[in-house]
Amino acid sequence: MAKHDRMEHRRRKEQTTWDRFWLWVKVNEKVFWVVLLVLISFSFAFTGATTTYFGTLGSKSPRLKIDRKVIYDRDQIAANSEILVINTFLADTFRPLRFGEGRDGRLDWVDYLLFQHEADRLGIIISKDELGAAIREIYWGMRAAEDARAANAAAPGGKLDNLRMAWFQRKEDLRKANAWDLADWLRLFRKFQEHRISGVSPRKFETMLANYLKAEKAVDYARNSAQINPDEVYQEYQRREQLRKLSFFELKPDAKLKEEVAAKITDAEIKKHFEDNLDSFKLKESKIQVGHYFIPFEVFEKEAQLTEDDIKSEYLRTRQEKYSVGLNVDESEFNLLSSQDKEAREQKLYKPLEAVRAEVVKDLTRSKSQELARKAADEIRKMLMPEEKPAAPPAGSGENQPAPAAPAKPATAAEVAQKHPYFQAGASEWFTRPEALDKLGNLYTFQVSSWFATADKNAKETDESKKVAIKVAEFWQETQDKDGLVLYHDLKVRYPGLPTSVEPVKDEARDELIKARALDRLRDQAEALAAAIREGKKSFEEAAKEAGAKVVDSPFLKRYGSIQVPDEKAARKKKTEAPGDEPSRPATRPHPGSSLLIGEACAIEEEGKTGRAVRDDDNGAFYIVRLNGKLNPNPEEFKERQKYYHANLLRERQDFYFQSYRKELWARAGVQHFLFTGESEG
Repeated sequence: MAKHDRMEHRRRKEQTTWDRFWLWVKVNEKVFWVVLLVLISFSFAFTGATTTYFGTLGSKSPRLKIDRKVIYDRDQIAANSEILVINTFLADTFRPLRFGEGRDGRLDWVDYLLFQHEADRLGIIISKDELGAAIREIYWGMRAAEDARAANAAAPGGKLDNLRMAWFQRKEDLRKANAWDLADWLRLFRKFQEHRISGVSPRKFETMLANYLKAEKAVDYARNSAQINPDEVYQEYQRREQLRKLSFFELKPDAKLKEEVAAKITDAEIKKHFEDNLDSFKLKESKIQVGHYFIPFEVFEKEAQLTEDDIKSEYLRTRQEKYSVGLNVDESEFNLLSSQDKEAREQKLYKPLEAVRAEVVKDLTRSKSQELARKAADEIRKMLMPEEKPAAPPAGSGENQPAPAAPAKPATAAEVAQKHPYFQAGASEWFTRPEALDKLGNLYTFQVSSWFATADKNAKETDESKKVAIKVAEFWQETQDKDGLVLYHDLKVRYPGLPTSVEPVKDEARDELIKARALDRLRDQAEALAAAIREGKKSFEEAAKEAGAKVVDSPFLKRYGSIQVPDEKAARKKKTEAPGDEPSRPATRPHPGSSLLIGEACAIEEEGKTGRAVRDDDNGAFYIVRLNGKLNPNPEEFKERQKYYHANLLRERQDFYFQSYRKELWARAGVQHFLFTGESEG
């Protein structure tokens, strides 16, 4: 035994630490597996917390340095977590959110930490009363939201007329009552955790909220540095409410200049323009482009031959509807009267033919011209879209039978126009639903709205196979303004979103590039004309004449008003309207460059002076503006508007002070991004 013990002792002495560890594991195998299972079950039960804890522990990459204090990845994670949690809770309070992640103009996590640091420097603290008041406000919002949803479910039809208003009103009632119930708050908090935020205890939430409020106080300190006095408010009122009267003329590239520019543009330049301005081609709503053929009614008016019998028949047919003096009668009663009595009664009931002859002739001429236009349209349609008639089967069999006739070839627009000179063909620009009437003008029909209705449905359909094809009607339609007949073709649709390549928007990108380069070529001429007017070398009218433009004079306008110019569509429509008819559209329309024109007039201080040449890329033009007069607002009305202008000016001043303070704060704190400098912790 003694020898065996000595050998066993020697063998154990020769074992390494690793050998002895595994020997211990084997002896205590059951205990080891129990401990291991406990650890594994713990990690599964708290996966999120475990991952976050161990991940944060190892997060040692520096991101920022604020006043020699290094901010690590884990600090960024904690800051973003606080912002997310607090903003989620504040969402039910109708309270503006001060911090975010850089979206919608809100401050990001860097500013959040920076303003916390500034709050510490300023000695800002959050008292228990302030923290309690903020928690109470959150409680009111959460409770009001729950009560409003319950009222909504119990309402007739399962829906309130205005859920948001019910929510807001309930919150105000709770505020007035200063409602508070600790047990109810903890219930709502736990419910909130289950649906939105997990892993945050009430105590941890209070710490996060205190940090948030502290940073918010530092922001308020920066904004409240702005001060304004009553004189500044009155000056702002004068500046904004002052009326200005102006004259202007336009310089637009002519067709020749556009052709010269277009000839030099390559596909590579179009592609580069598309890539450089990608966001401008992103659609928020569907766009449509369509080709069109048009036949105007007015060209057939000279061909409409009217006889006296035609005029009398039209008068008799329409006199009860159009020319009655106000009495409704049954003309069948006239059969019981003698011819003399009938004539006497007609004179009392209707306006005589001679008094309304011009109107009757006009209506009848329009009706006849429309009939002639429709006959011509049928003939033109057969030229554009010939019917394919199947060849007749041969009478017998044999090699000498004639071959079947080839289908007729569609005529081109040029061939149709050669036979019918009044025929018009073209294609529209790309337009959205709100732009349809302006872009198509007298070529608009109600079918356009059906295209957009189908396009909107297709835009929501993710399955391409379920999208419905949008087609045009293969028949002539009367335009909305009853100017003529239109036949649409080659309909193209673009759905909302960003195009993946230049091809779908190549024509649009090309047109934009032509417009921009044509304006570049026109700049020198526009600036030279404006300078010549300012220097007295040319009068305003002489410069406009040289530019081949017409001077437009405006009345006194508000700063945010609009310049009204004659509407050509309304002028065309007026020709077809009978006397006494309500106009179908206003005689004028706002000039698309109104804001630029009035803005330039407001920048000119002295009456009678001319400003610079103003470029309008959207409308492809330069404007030269002269200020004709100023009209100051009534000082008596200032009292009614004083609060409004005080609030607006204070907000603008606060925004300016805050941005200046923030810029100074960044410089003073020495904020340094390691991400850009390549520095490391060491």
